[in-house]
Amino acid sequence: MTLWNIQEMMDGVEKEFSSYILPDFGFEEELVFDKLYRYSKEELQTLLVLYAQQKSYVEEIKSKCEASIKVQQGAYDEGYYVALYDICQEYQNNKLRKPPLEELRAEVIARNKPLRDINKNIVGEHVLLSRIIGLLEKITTQYYTTKDFLNR
Repeated sequence: MTLWNIQEMMDGVEKEFSSYILPDFGFEEELVFDKLYRYSKEELQTLLVLYAQQKSYVEEIKSKCEASIKVQQGAYDEGYYVALYDICQEYQNNKLRKPPLEELRAEVIARNKPLRDINKNIVGEHVLLSRIIGLLEKITTQYYTTKDFLNR
């Protein structure tokens, strides 16, 4: 049985995460919060609209990621229970004592590469979801900071 490489997974997640192109601000420099005073009221209002667009876009990515996790989890659960049943039947047919559930689970995983692969994908999707949630939090902070500055 081959264990998967955590760094490879993280690199894959980072590659996918960086493939998401956020709507462009159209400003020549990256927005720096301590320099918000340099922007006019109109530019700040434009930033608010752009932040809202970004958030909407990232929310859609988040929902797709969550849906993918649910689908894969469903496939994993079904495959796991069928494989567990089959292994239990083998023990029963051979008139052997069933091992504890933890050992049965390990046996299911050890015998079933597709389940290991699905589980690996689920873990990767959870990592990607964490990155997406972090980006949403960043955009939300940028939005409210800009909004507060605009209302001064």
